[in-house]
Amino acid sequence: MRVNPGMSPIAKCCAAALGLWGLIAWGCRATPQQTVLAPKPAKPQSLEEPSRELPGDFSHAIPIYPGAKVDSVRRPKGAMREIFFTSDGKLDPMIEYYRAGLGKGGYQITATLKMAGRKTWSCDFHKGGQQASVMIFPNEKDHSLMTIDLIYEIPSTATAAADPTHEDFDVIGPGEIAQSGPNQSEKRN
Repeated sequence: MRVNPGMSPIAKCCAAALGLWGLIAWGCRATPQQTVLAPKPAKPQSLEEPSRELPGDFSHAIPIYPGAKVDSVRRPKGAMREIFFTSDGKLDPMIEYYRAGLGKGGYQITATLKMAGRKTWSCDFHKGGQQASVMIFPNEKDHSLMTIDLIYEIPSTATAAADPTHEDFDVIGPGEIAQSGPNQSEKRN
């Protein structure tokens, strides 16, 4: 850039600054910004299993009210699974059925709560470390039916492997000693 000798010092300074600015702008050519696309959110998975059959991990020692139909089976959440049944039974006979059935199945009932005004009953029970609960309440869609909400801990193979009632040992004794120590009569240097 040419500077006119007759220019005032301020004009010369401004011209020089503009020239310098042009050089900086030319040297730092802006690159087009890249657009980063966010990944598409995954489709929310249904909480329900695709089948209305009892899962393979269900313990058949847990009683199921006669005539109750599986309404839905929830996918496991951690170590717990939930099954919803629908039945046309009445609350009090259902309560008696579960109290008797759980006792016959070897389960210990740890807590129960009946709310007669709401026609609901809940029961927590366990057997061999496996926790479970059942709740009975009126069906939301059809108030002439009852919903049975059964939640149980899925049995783990680790728990079964740690069962101390049976032990296998691979050593049968008495037998020969596999390695003997140094001869006692020899002296070490």
